[in-house]
Amino acid sequence: MERPLFIYGTLGIEHVQQALFGRKVPMRPAQLLGYALTTIEIENELVVSLSGKSTHRILVPDAAASPIEGHLLDLTEAELKAADDYEVPDYRRTEAKTCDGESVWAYVAV
Repeated sequence: MERPLFIYGTLGIEHVQQALFGRKVPMRPAQLLGYALTTIEIENELVVSLSGKSTHRILVPDAAASPIEGHLLDLTEAELKAADDYEVPDYRRTEAKTCDGESVWAYVAV
């Protein structure tokens, strides 16, 4: 396992985790620096059906923004791939830093 995944939306929903990873993943609270939250409309019917939401949150770069509250998931490579497949093309996985200086993955706006 190389680095945890910072989550701040639907990947924290238990039934989404069960569907994607086959388990409820333990979550640790964390804060992310350098981003602000906004929302986007999701058109992928499978993602909307699974999450139960057509509006999802998304991170956009903003160095002046307050830290974003979220959680860290320790995922296997296969689980991380499942998370990548779940996210629509508006998101990309990138390296980021928590307020504690930990290097993490995060899904941000393309």
